[in-house]
Amino acid sequence: MTPDGQRILARAALAVEQIADLADRPRRQKRLPVVRMAVTPSFARFWLLPRIRDLEGRPPSLRIEVAAELRHADIAARKVDLAIRYGRGGWRVATEHRLLEELLQPVVAPGLASSRAHHRAAEIIALPLLHDGDSGNWKAWAAFHKTPYIPKPADRTFADYSLTLAAASAGLGVALWNRGLHSLSECNGALAPLGALPAPSPLAYYLLSRPGEDNTPTARVAERIRAACRLPKST
Repeated sequence: MTPDGQRILARAALAVEQIADLADRPRRQKRLPVVRMAVTPSFARFWLLPRIRDLEGRPPSLRIEVAAELRHADIAARKVDLAIRYGRGGWRVATEHRLLEELLQPVVAPGLASSRAHHRAAEIIALPLLHDGDSGNWKAWAAFHKTPYIPKPADRTFADYSLTLAAASAGLGVALWNRGLHSLSECNGALAPLGALPAPSPLAYYLLSRPGEDNTPTARVAERIRAACRLPKST
């Protein structure tokens, strides 16, 4: 074989090997049972993805496929096996388990926090507020601290909790950090507490599962999530 022929043969062999690997990859992945899980983008970023290897097992005994979106996945129609929803509960479409003990703490960009370290609740509520979806959390925070809630033209609303925190880190106003979901260290120093005025959240993350899933990969993932949240098997 000529030198040119040897180079062509080597490239062809590499291409065939890559094609074979791509064809075999789905078969290798299917050897593990798959649990389809719908979550909000913020829950995926701050809680699920940092723990997904532990939830799958070490070594992995299953594979979690994550569908991160804001709309509610139809768990009753079996489009997903598990779902994490954020709200007040009572959807009546599956078994619900409340996750995490949540506290809301005002946070701002570090430069703003250093200049406003001793704000009272009435002073904080008068600043530009950043809302995650609606004003419900800020209204609950104000009520807990016995101060009137004041909507203002300078307030802003975002569709997702992660975007709300990003807006706060950009200096656009005050956001409410969910202390039960993640630590501020996961925001890479972009946020700092404004005063020491936490308040219980009126909303919570709920794990939704279908009944009759005992002794299945889905049940194992659900139990591992509850254990990671330090919750009992059922609530």
